[in-house]
Amino acid sequence: TALAPVADEAGASDRSETRRIEELLDELELLRVLASLGTSIAVFSHEVRSAVNASAAALTALAAKRGNVAERLKRAQAAVHELQDLTGYIDAYGSASQRRTREPQPLTAVIGDFRERLSGQLARNIVFNTDVKPSALRTAPMARSELEAILINLLTNSIKAMDAEGQPSRRVSISAAADDGEVRLRFQDTGGGIDPKIRNRMFEPFVTDTRSPVSELGTGTGLGLKIVKDIVEYNGGSVSVVDPDDSYATCIEIRLPRWSAQTK
Repeated sequence: TALAPVADEAGASDRSETRRIEELLDELELLRVLASLGTSIAVFSHEVRSAVNASAAALTALAAKRGNVAERLKRAQAAVHELQDLTGYIDAYGSASQRRTREPQPLTAVIGDFRERLSGQLARNIVFNTDVKPSALRTAPMARSELEAILINLLTNSIKAMDAEGQPSRRVSISAAADDGEVRLRFQDTGGGIDPKIRNRMFEPFVTDTRSPVSELGTGTGLGLKIVKDIVEYNGGSVSVVDPDDSYATCIEIRLPRWSAQTK
């Protein structure tokens, strides 16, 4: 009986330690959620700024009565539609990712949803080619909003590149394949390609080769690929510029850890 108080104290200490660990885990999860939210806001701000700037430029020229009025109105309207698509998309994946749980992401479903949501104004006149092998391929646990942030950044970069090139054949290819313990995600487009002089610096902040404001999305700020790199590396992966397939001009290759249940 003399040992009972000691046992009670040990039990209370264990329970207190368990609560402390649970509180720390909750705090870590909150920090991760805030980081994921910050990523979403960064993507939103980065892309919306371009659409707003393009709209403002068209309206400024219209107010000064420079150029063809009908054409300026058309450009302003298109830029506003781009903004509507972007805000709608951010709202949609933000709502779908409120819990922002880290779980294996099914590439077929994520890429399919992404393609469907952006098949309207933002990705008009673009032919999408998608391929996921095997069809049930999944990444290691990560937040869906992070994967979607990668795709929206790569797509808007591709649109700017194809607009700058004046490419009549606007095609984007998104493919994913299993490669041992990794998922190999490749994003290709028919833009003008990447200047070899900056190819090795494309993932540095403020490095961009979209200087001319020919796209309704405006010029690049050089932050999109930096955001992609940060998300990928946070999830234990890597990203690089690689040689594209025939008939494509640019290819960004992302490697992410594969869901362990699929690697056995």
